[in-house]
Formats: sequence, structure tokens, C-alpha cells
Amino acid sequence: MSSYSDLLLRAITALIGAVILLTSILYHELSFFVVFLLIMLLCLREFVRMSQLPGSQSTLLFLFGLGIFTLLYLIAAGYAEAKWLLVGIPLSLITLINQLFRTNDKPIRHLAVFFLGLGYIVFPLSTLEFIVFNGQLFEPMYVVGLFILIWCQDTGAYFVGSAFGRHKLFERVSPKKSWEGAVGGLVMALVGAYVMNLLFPDLMTLGQWLLCGVVITVTGIFGDLVESFLKRTALTKDSGNLIPGHGGFMDRFDSLLFCASFYLLLLMIFGLR
Repeated sequence: MSSYSDLLLRAITALIGAVILLTSILYHELSFFVVFLLIMLLCLREFVRMSQLPGSQSTLLFLFGLGIFTLLYLIAAGYAEAKWLLVGIPLSLITLINQLFRTNDKPIRHLAVFFLGLGYIVFPLSTLEFIVFNGQLFEPMYVVGLFILIWCQDTGAYFVGSAFGRHKLFERVSPKKSWEGAVGGLVMALVGAYVMNLLFPDLMTLGQWLLCGVVITVTGIFGDLVESFLKRTALTKDSGNLIPGHGGFMDRFDSLLFCASFYLLLLMIFGLR
């Protein structure tokens, strides 16, 4: 009964989250920006807690994250020129100068965590802004397609792995992950790719969708494993508890953090971005 209740809670939460995400993506570019900015900040919050980054450094990380995400949105939407990214160079050097005035016995560790937060959370989520915009044209269905494939892969991996998982995929990092689950996730991602091509044939060809399904499956698995590795290093089971049945925001979006940039690269290779 308990496992059934947990599964039901997980399903209800996932359904509500999917509705919120899809509505924000499809409704307007500003709703897209606001919701994913919030997701990025909540992921940073959990990352800061797990990494035990000091207060002043974490505040600086939040400010950098807010600024980078907003600037990249303005560039992707055509409201600002790419040259403004050069502002990041002197700002990055300021973080080094800041360490000179701190009584801190682990400056290199804190700097490494600071820049890891940018590279692991802020920049990967910012790639969504270049997926949703094609020049100044707002094309939300490409982001919707990304999420559909991620959800298909995640669902297939969860149910097939739970029912048939016998051979461990990467036991040292994530004992519950299995090769059977990985194959189930791949099959479901390919099914999702086929359906997306049927519903939206003008977005990509079937071959392109299927390739996206394969790449999203592989990168999504690594995204899940990396987040499990970070949690294991931080000696915590979940990144947070804000999402009932799923844990934290990093738990829910760990695949997206890896998939988004590879998906954007594929769109660029296909000549769609």
C-alpha cells in the first residue's frame, strides 16, 4: 500500500509539474523566462546547500546566475548583442579579487564550487533560451519536444528498471540503475520521437527525431549518474524536498541539465538553429 501511495503521489506531482511547465513554455516567452529562471535559482539553492558554499559566496553565485540567465535570454531573443558576454570576464576576475579580502582557509575549493555551479546549472539551463528562440522567432515546440523525449526516457527507465532490472548499470554511483532500465528508457524515447514526428512533421524529420531520442537517452543517463555522484559525495539522499515524491529540483531536472546543451548542438548540426 505504501509503495502504491508513493507511486500515486509521484504521478500526481509529475502531472501537475508537466502542466505548469508546458503552459509556461507555450503561453508566452516571458512566462517561459520566469518559470525557468525560478527553476534555475531553486536548483542553485539546492546546489549551495549540498556543497556547503559560504553565505557571501552563495549570494554572489545567485547574482551571477541571475545575471547570466537574463543576459543570455536577451541575446537569444535578439534584444542584446553577443559582445555583452565579455562582461563575464572582468566579473569572473572580481570573484578572485574577492578572495583576497576573506579570511578563508579553503579559497580554491570555494572558487571551484562557485564555477561548478555556473557550469553545471546556470549555463546548461540557459541553453534552453537558444533552443526556444530562432533568431527573434519564438518557437516553443522545440523545447516541448525536448521535455517529451526526456519524460518518455525517464518513464521507460523507471518502470522497466523496477520490473526487470537485474544487471547494474553503475553500481558504485547509483545502485538502483540497471541496464534493463536504460534499454527501456531508450525504447520509450524512440517511441516518443516517432510520435513527435507524427504530430509535428514540420519541426524535424523522423531520422532527426530518432537521433535526438538516442542522444537524450545517453546524456540523460549520465546526467542522472552525475547528480547521484554529487549527492553521494555530499552524503545526502535527495537534493531537496520541495517536490513531493521526487525530492528536489536537481533530482527532477538532472537529466535536463545534461540533455539541453547536446540537444541544442543537434539542432545546430541540423541547421535549425
